[in-house]
Amino acid sequence: MTRIARFSISNIDFLRKSSMVAVWFLATALFTFAFLCQPPAQAQTTSATLTGTVFDASGAVVPDATVTLKNEASGDLRTTKSNAEGYFTFAAVPPATYTIVVEKENFKTWQAKSIVLNSDDKRNVTGIKLEPGMAKETVVVEGADVQITPTESGEKSTLINEHILQNVAIVGQNAAEFIKIMPGMAFTGSVSNQSSYAAQDERTDTGPVGSFSANGTRTGALDITSDGAHIIDPGCNCGQAMNTNADMTAELKVMTSNFGADEAKGPVVISAIGKSGGQQFHGEAYVYGRSWHLNANDPQNKDAGFARPESKYFYPGFNIGGPLIIPGTNFNHNRDKVFFFFGTEYYKQNVDNGVYHAVVPTAAMRQGNFAELKANPPNGLGCPYYTQNATQTDWIQHTENCYIRSFNGYAVTGIPGGPSFQTITLPTPGDPKNPTKNYTTGVIIPGAADPNGSILANIYPVPNEDPTKLQGFNYANGETRYSNMLQFRGRVDYNISQSTKLYVSYNHQHDNALNSLDVLWGPGGTNSWAAPTTPYPTPIVESSQSDVVTANLTRVINPSLTNEVIFSYTYLNLPNSFKDPAKVQRGSLGLNYKLLFTHPNQQNLIFPEMTGWGDGISNMLNTGFELNGTVYAKKTLPSVADNLIKVWRTHTTKFGFYWERTWNEQPGNGSVNGSIAFASWAGGSSGNAYADMLIGQTAQYSELNFDVVPAFRYITADFYATDSWKISRRFTLDYGMRFSHLGPWVDTTGYGFAAWNPSLYSADQGGSVGGALFPGIEWNKANSSTPLSGSGSRLFFYNPRVGFAWDLFGTGRTVLRGGYGMYHFHDEQNVQNGAYGIVRGSFASPTLNNQTIASLGPSLASVKIPSGVTALDPKDDQEPRTQSYSFTVAERTPWKSVLEVAYVGSKSDYLSNYNNNFDQINDIGIGTMFNANTCPDSSKPPNYNQPCGWKTGGYDSTAVAHARPLWAGPCTIGTGTAANPNPNCLGTLKIIDHKMYSNYNSLQVTWNKQAGHLTFLTNYTFGKALGIRSENGDGNQGADPTVLRSNYGTLPNNRTHIFNLAYVYEFPTVHNANRFVKGAANGWQISGITQYQTGADLQAAVAANGNFNYSGYIPAGTTFMGQTLTSAVQASNQNVLGTTDIQLMPALTCDPRQGLRANQYINGACFSSLVTPGKQGNIIFPTLTGPGFFNTDMSLFKNFTFGQSENRKLQFRFSGYNFVNHPNRTFISNDSALNLTFNSAGVLNPNFGYATNTIGHRIIQGMVKFSW
Repeated sequence: MTRIARFSISNIDFLRKSSMVAVWFLATALFTFAFLCQPPAQAQTTSATLTGTVFDASGAVVPDATVTLKNEASGDLRTTKSNAEGYFTFAAVPPATYTIVVEKENFKTWQAKSIVLNSDDKRNVTGIKLEPGMAKETVVVEGADVQITPTESGEKSTLINEHILQNVAIVGQNAAEFIKIMPGMAFTGSVSNQSSYAAQDERTDTGPVGSFSANGTRTGALDITSDGAHIIDPGCNCGQAMNTNADMTAELKVMTSNFGADEAKGPVVISAIGKSGGQQFHGEAYVYGRSWHLNANDPQNKDAGFARPESKYFYPGFNIGGPLIIPGTNFNHNRDKVFFFFGTEYYKQNVDNGVYHAVVPTAAMRQGNFAELKANPPNGLGCPYYTQNATQTDWIQHTENCYIRSFNGYAVTGIPGGPSFQTITLPTPGDPKNPTKNYTTGVIIPGAADPNGSILANIYPVPNEDPTKLQGFNYANGETRYSNMLQFRGRVDYNISQSTKLYVSYNHQHDNALNSLDVLWGPGGTNSWAAPTTPYPTPIVESSQSDVVTANLTRVINPSLTNEVIFSYTYLNLPNSFKDPAKVQRGSLGLNYKLLFTHPNQQNLIFPEMTGWGDGISNMLNTGFELNGTVYAKKTLPSVADNLIKVWRTHTTKFGFYWERTWNEQPGNGSVNGSIAFASWAGGSSGNAYADMLIGQTAQYSELNFDVVPAFRYITADFYATDSWKISRRFTLDYGMRFSHLGPWVDTTGYGFAAWNPSLYSADQGGSVGGALFPGIEWNKANSSTPLSGSGSRLFFYNPRVGFAWDLFGTGRTVLRGGYGMYHFHDEQNVQNGAYGIVRGSFASPTLNNQTIASLGPSLASVKIPSGVTALDPKDDQEPRTQSYSFTVAERTPWKSVLEVAYVGSKSDYLSNYNNNFDQINDIGIGTMFNANTCPDSSKPPNYNQPCGWKTGGYDSTAVAHARPLWAGPCTIGTGTAANPNPNCLGTLKIIDHKMYSNYNSLQVTWNKQAGHLTFLTNYTFGKALGIRSENGDGNQGADPTVLRSNYGTLPNNRTHIFNLAYVYEFPTVHNANRFVKGAANGWQISGITQYQTGADLQAAVAANGNFNYSGYIPAGTTFMGQTLTSAVQASNQNVLGTTDIQLMPALTCDPRQGLRANQYINGACFSSLVTPGKQGNIIFPTLTGPGFFNTDMSLFKNFTFGQSENRKLQFRFSGYNFVNHPNRTFISNDSALNLTFNSAGVLNPNFGYATNTIGHRIIQGMVKFSW
């Protein structure tokens, strides 16, 4: 048996039982630990470090000077001394605005005000020169005049400060939305030419993480924290457990490259810091509002003939902060001990749900009549009608008058025929042997409809569109839905003493929302990857809840030693249930066909998944609602961590520890309700997929025997050491190492994950469940020597970090900085989830082909092992890794601005392959079927031992199964039933491992100004993201999964050019005027955001598959393997490549980027319509850049101040998102323009490559805010 090394740092699984018990237990342990022991450890770094060197007028260093740091908001004081080198450090400083005072006997006091420290800043104060004199004499400078060098480290990061947060309007209320204007931040590839993040809909567990790629990394590499708490959803490494509300957030920092070893997360981290209270009371009350009355109508709605969706958004809220005072007592009477902040906001939303396009059966079709005429058929002839051929030996069917011929989707455009449909008899006098023939009418024979099929057809909504005017769709829906949420956040800061500080923050939010689509497959509409789709008969109720608590304790042990302890706990609960279950349950719908397996309360199961794999049938894809009528997920992320900071000479050295336990519990969401595919290509098909549904003829059927509720966890335990060494006044070097224990996902139910052992397969050995043997597969429950993780782990991953900052001239004007960092990050739960179900005995039946609904039943479920198995590689002990590096030249430019020109690059490897078709070790290689001795011996059926040769019509499933590398052993070819001819045979064997890789190189230019009447952030990125297609786990498949390198090309997240601009302009104040004029003229400001990104690679990101659904032909006269074609044959991977597992790719004859016309993005004339057997086409095309994205938002403000203080202000804001109402060109899901199809004459689909759709519209928002 395979033995795998296992390491365990800790296991506190009781934390998942009760969130509040866990919070109080760990909080008590934390503070006892902090006060009594003060051990070295580390957390998500949220505090800053401020350094400086004290000189006298001659330039000599001044030791033993007293340096005091004062928080200008709270009055909190911290004091230290300069050491023998004149060097001082304030470590673990909360982000805020500070005053620094330097004192020394016989010298004047030096003071600098308005020094801003942000999250994780490493700032150096320059220009501290003490002049001889009396201490009571003070030299005062403003922070803007003190050179606070923002380039003290080599990291690449961008800060969104409170000024930008409060004055630049974003579409939603999540401050993390600002990552859209970061350099190198690209939309992830999708059909729709827009961000997949729906910013206008505020909900728990939604956010931009998962919708953007930073510097070419996969979306799962982007992480997010709030006040040090880890708030990502570990099931997908996406979303946010907590909304980082823009009016409750003080700042947002995004670290994108080569940051220090003291950071627990990476390679890209969003760090949000919440607001806190100070010595003075401050607060605000506000309301945001958007209404459909003021919005423009989206082109998608116009195309469907819809008016503007009646969406409404209403966000009332308030927050207040200040000293915590108890009236009638002396508690905190000096306002210097305890401070508080509290904010709350209610999100009342009627959300625009997008537009759904689909083909649904008409009323006549539901009754069996597929011969409907168009509204104005040419010549007034019927559907179908027939004319004789020239020799009068046959009749030609004409369907141009048929209503269904205008549908989008080949599978639903055919006139159905066969034994279930009526025929007409026509004479053929030119054919004496057959004087008459029968031809279909497209009308069902009375009584031939299957009662269950009729019920399924009637689940769909009725048509409401003319397919001739809506790209072949006869149904569209632009409904709205309510999606409400309440959020509140509190924080208390306690200055226990001048050397000990504590703060605790808590965030709670819960939702009350409806979703009209499947919550697991994502949003629907025109641009969903689940499209075409329609709303469910009843919506899904979402009642999500999250709680996030953080505690931070900082203690200055002595002037050169500081310790910081951080505890956080994140709890996320995501229950979903149907609003009216009776509308979707088998029993209430009347569905009574037999299921393959016995399920408890099976009449309460919802109706089956229905799909046509994107070819006509509208998808209905909900699964997993059998568990108490709900689908849910629960996640907890407790962490304990600490920093110990030591200052010696000109070194600031940190040591630390970080521990986190990530828990994720959610159902597998398999199709216990069954999954049916209807398709016109199936055996027994009538020629129309909806007609097949009506008569109960399926193309494919599968069913899960039962669903499971995985409960997985992993442990993170890191140690680190890092040093910031100010080698000289002009040069700082940062270097460090992080030792990361990223424990593997572990099954806490005691079963483990399936692991693949080839030696066991050869010996016909393996684990078994319920008498079913799984040859080659082992897991902990079956073999205790196999770890619960299924795969290996490492004690530590080693992550070195190094950076430098070189002030070239010692003035802070020109700085060179750069660095390198290695970051390992953890797989999301989805990676290992596929290897779990079978160890519990939960697996799908084999895919049953060409069955009728009436024939389904337990007799077809006699399979012993599933036809497809997913397992882990027991020798794989890797986690994804990114190495990032940058080199930057920074120049202080006029108007107090900074210009930076940088090279930024990254290399990622050990990326998982869980969501693509790579490492399917039972795949059939190119040419295998041509040379296989697996075809039936016609003289000795059912023996499959004859050479297959070239079969232009393809190979039967048994021959294919026999040709697979793992057909031997317990596999018994052709000995089963017609429905399951190959019992115990592995159809596919997917091995999850970490072999994918990518790289990114870019030029990034930023120009930022954050002071004065005009402030702005602007950046431009010229970059290239390359790697193995499908490396992002986005569900796209590699063209040739048998040769990894052959799939190397431009990635879906590649956006060659990215430009962003955010700005705020405050109009000059009028002073010399009367009160009325000043009131009208003053207080005006404008702000906005402008974005541009070039389009994604259409082959990598937009095409349904890498060959654009290529349909070509083998020409007549072709000779191959001793056969010569007498007529053209439609090409397939079987008759051209001799395999079922590798896509047939078209051959290029010229550059498809050349010779383009208006709105054309691919020149289809560059693809050959003809193919040659045995030869593959081009797997990777030249980068086919799709439509670019452009958006510009603008806000107009009017501020009224009251009294002498500008802090009392009434603000009116009017914002326009996409205010110029500029729609962007886009493709849509199942777009006929993405089908590279030729007919037998070599004529190309005339729409191919043209983007005829547009998307995007103006949204108007108003806001009123009173602040004091």
